[in-house]
Amino acid sequence: MRLKSEIWVKAYLRRVAGEGVFCAVVRRGHDEAGAIYIKQSRLDGSALILSPAPAGYEAVAQERQWVFTFGEDHILEEKADEY
Repeated sequence: MRLKSEIWVKAYLRRVAGEGVFCAVVRRGHDEAGAIYIKQSRLDGSALILSPAPAGYEAVAQERQWVFTFGEDHILEEKADEY
């Protein structure tokens, strides 16, 4: 059984804040089953986007898995924000 999206995001924000990393929720969707995307800004005008792994991906049933949305290359932050 998976956690609701809202609970998972709140726990993730606390965990990374405890490690000294700044995180913010940019847009909220459905609290119970909304898709979660992670944007990692490099502060040089580029960013990396992580998307939920598709169904059937290894261990998806047990824990959340992430895949690179645009490959492992960084993209312009404006393109990431549009996505």
